[in-house]
Amino acid sequence: MVVCDDKRKIRYMLIGFCGSAHDMRVYSNSPMARQVSKLFSPGEYLLADSAYTTSTHTIAYYKEPAAGVVSANNERFNFYHSSTRIKIEHTIGISKGHFPSLQSLGIQIHDKQTHRTAVEWT
Repeated sequence: MVVCDDKRKIRYMLIGFCGSAHDMRVYSNSPMARQVSKLFSPGEYLLADSAYTTSTHTIAYYKEPAAGVVSANNERFNFYHSSTRIKIEHTIGISKGHFPSLQSLGIQIHDKQTHRTAVEWT
């Protein structure tokens, strides 16, 4: 899990979960989620993708309702939300450019030891 600010500066990173772990599960089990009162001032929050549950410190964009009708206000909110949240995608892309080994992992993870090797990959 990577958290960056609006200047694309990485502010928090958590490693150790496999790539197939659900984003909300990773966040819920992170030290960040357990210390929100220490880490966030009133009115501060994370912009998150649709895999997250909206809470006092995470704001996900509106999902399309089953009926397929999205209000104009929700569409506008989603536009501004994604326009800001794209900075994390840029931050990760820049990191992969600086560290090409992050683009692919040349091992298969099949046990605890190969999982550790993957987490410690540089």
